[in-house]
Amino acid sequence: SKLSKVKESGRKEVTSLQLKLSKVVEDSRSRIAELQKDFFEIQDKYTEATKELKKTQVSKQKVENEYSASKLNKSLTAANQNDEIEKLQIVISELEREKERAFHDLQEALKENKQSSTKCQELTLQLQMLQEQVETVNK
Repeated sequence: SKLSKVKESGRKEVTSLQLKLSKVVEDSRSRIAELQKDFFEIQDKYTEATKELKKTQVSKQKVENEYSASKLNKSLTAANQNDEIEKLQIVISELEREKERAFHDLQEALKENKQSSTKCQELTLQLQMLQEQVETVNK
């Protein structure tokens, strides 16, 4: 009777530890996947903004080199493109900061995953010790 209560208590604790272990692993994987997705979305936006900046810079250069129309027209066009370049550079700076934050969050999640992995190993060792105790009690 006492032996069966100890066995049942041990089984319940083993099951509880296994559930906790699974939850920690799943939460960690989910968070890393989410952060990776965010990071890649920001990376894509950054790439697009960089391409747009290059196009605008090339366009500005063409305007400055190819058109010999009135200086006023050239000045206005170049000024408008300078404004566009400044706006794009601001967007790119913001995206760079977002990319750095996302990368930092991803590194943090990987660190948390490593800690979770260590915790999982500890829980696994506790589980093994409990199973050994149960086997000892069974004998």
